[in-house]
Amino acid sequence: MRRNLIIIAICGVGVAPVLLRGLKVPSGHPQVFQEDVISWRMVSLGASAEVGAQLRSSVFAVGPAFDAVRLERSYPTGSANCGNFPPPVLSDDGITRTWSYTMQRPAAGACAVRGGADFVAVGVKGGTELRAQSAP
Repeated sequence: MRRNLIIIAICGVGVAPVLLRGLKVPSGHPQVFQEDVISWRMVSLGASAEVGAQLRSSVFAVGPAFDAVRLERSYPTGSANCGNFPPPVLSDDGITRTWSYTMQRPAAGACAVRGGADFVAVGVKGGTELRAQSAP
């Protein structure tokens, strides 16, 4: 089955997406993401006390591609689960739909801000995860 799916698995902050058109899902693999995904990335909120992620889809998407989005802190020796983002805020410019996820930066525990570790947004759909590129 051929589908015009636009997907980016990893897109860094400030990096223009590279689009893959006509991606064919191999037989035997479930079609996990029913919505078109243009980009999935961490976003810089500057010196804000918040951390953010952004999902961009076509205007034909009726909802976000993920059932849930969690925040992780990535360390050289592993990662720590920092909790789930609250529901996203939707914006639509007539060409793309953007779901913006924001939450407070963790202030305590393994996810507290400190050097040598980055945040990672993980979109979850069923048992499949789509990880955005990490950002400090």
